[in-house]
Amino acid sequence: MRQGDIVLSTDGFETYVGVVSGPAVHSAERLERPVDWRNLTKPLDFLKDLPSGLSSVVQDADSQILEATEYAETVLALIGDMPRTAPLPTGPAVLPDATPELAEALHMPDTAWLQDCVELLRATPQLIFHGPPGTGKTYIALALARHLAGASAATNVRPVQFHPAYAYEDFFEGIRPRLGAGQDGDTGGGLAYDLVRGPLRKLADEAERRPAEVFVLVIDEINRGHLAKIFGELYFLLEYRNERVHLLYGSDDGRGFRLPPNLYILGTMNTVDRSVAYMDAAMRRRFSFMELRPDTPPVAGLLAAQAGGRTGRGLRRVRRLPRPPPGRDQPPPRRRQPWRPLFPRRPLILHAGPRPHG
Repeated sequence: MRQGDIVLSTDGFETYVGVVSGPAVHSAERLERPVDWRNLTKPLDFLKDLPSGLSSVVQDADSQILEATEYAETVLALIGDMPRTAPLPTGPAVLPDATPELAEALHMPDTAWLQDCVELLRATPQLIFHGPPGTGKTYIALALARHLAGASAATNVRPVQFHPAYAYEDFFEGIRPRLGAGQDGDTGGGLAYDLVRGPLRKLADEAERRPAEVFVLVIDEINRGHLAKIFGELYFLLEYRNERVHLLYGSDDGRGFRLPPNLYILGTMNTVDRSVAYMDAAMRRRFSFMELRPDTPPVAGLLAAQAGGRTGRGLRRVRRLPRPPPGRDQPPPRRRQPWRPLFPRRPLILHAGPRPHG
């Protein structure tokens, strides 16, 4: 660090920007440098004002000093020292219609079914694809999510998978241990605990900061997890997107948290596996559903269409194959054991009353 470098520091959600104004001065315990702070009276908002890449760097709990030269011009533009050449667009985000290119990529005959999915998301920003395994639920969900996010799909689409051990702390935010730094700077200082954001919290923060872009969270096997345990107070926000709730760990600093309207959720649900958890009525009311079955469009006839009509004859030919004779690599047929009585052969005498004398 040298004179003239830009310094950024955060205090909760308040972010301050300054410029190093002098040489380093050695104090009793550390090295200090004078800083000319430029926005002490008007701090920036950590979530709304900082670029997404810079906010993720600043939130790295394992580092004390970070280098982020690539964001220097952007930060100076935020405090008025440099004109901003490309202002961030403001919302609301608009979902694009289904296109013939998307339908062709998913091997669908037209866009009707996909357009129905888009219309459902416009009405309710949560949609679940359900059906037996092998019907393309996850494949369609990911393809549709990338289409909705457009050019920002690489950063605005995030897939997760639920399972019985998944919890609120994994999905939204929770306290996680890390190795603390010792006196000599190594990692031998014991354990420290940080409040770490999960995939939903990260995506929601980005969607709040960029309201004109579409963000999509794809939840695979959504009914394998304990939904009430995973969503917690977010149950309410799934239905009331413009309302705010106070978070379990208090990371909202009393301001409340909401799910932005430009954040959409796509889920997949296997309806055949009996080991999955039952989705209660409260969660069903907050989602729209689209079914995928092998005997109904858009899945019906897909295999035959891709194979040029040859699958029917091929399947019949497979059914007529004879059973292979037993060979060396197959176990010999099991011999039937001779029948043996369950009870011993000597007779048993049961008495209902006292034994007669004599």
